[in-house]
Amino acid sequence: VRMNHGLALEFARHDRHKEALPYFDRAIKLMQDKAFNQGIRDNGDASEAHTLAQYLFEKGNSLSELEEAQAALVQYDKAVALRPDRYAYQNRLAFSLVQSRQYQRGFEAFLACFSLRPTEADMVNNLGNVYMATGRGELAVRSYRLAHRLAPSQTDSL
Repeated sequence: VRMNHGLALEFARHDRHKEALPYFDRAIKLMQDKAFNQGIRDNGDASEAHTLAQYLFEKGNSLSELEEAQAALVQYDKAVALRPDRYAYQNRLAFSLVQSRQYQRGFEAFLACFSLRPTEADMVNNLGNVYMATGRGELAVRSYRLAHRLAPSQTDSL
């Protein structure tokens, strides 16, 4: 698993995302194998859900770089299902949903991000962007003002 994941990351780091995908697939397949995971648990490592979510997220990033938005979205959805507590996973899912014009689901994902980091001005600003994109200008302005109060030096919320 580690070898396949390591190769996938090396290819991805060098913007060779297409070459990274088969290695991500192999690592993910091994992580989903029950017999293999039993071996991991027997060795005291109970973090297979964390590891699998990470691999899915990273594969989603490579797919996103290849402009395969729907395929990336599937990977982000799977990663979030395994680890809804991970801000980075929720954030990428939210942006992917909004970029795919799935505003309601994107809004819900941004709310999940906000619940993980309620004082993060960027998240409040992003909620404002979704409000604006869905024609709710008054709520957008309220979000932008709150974001500005949270981080007055950030120009995005002005």
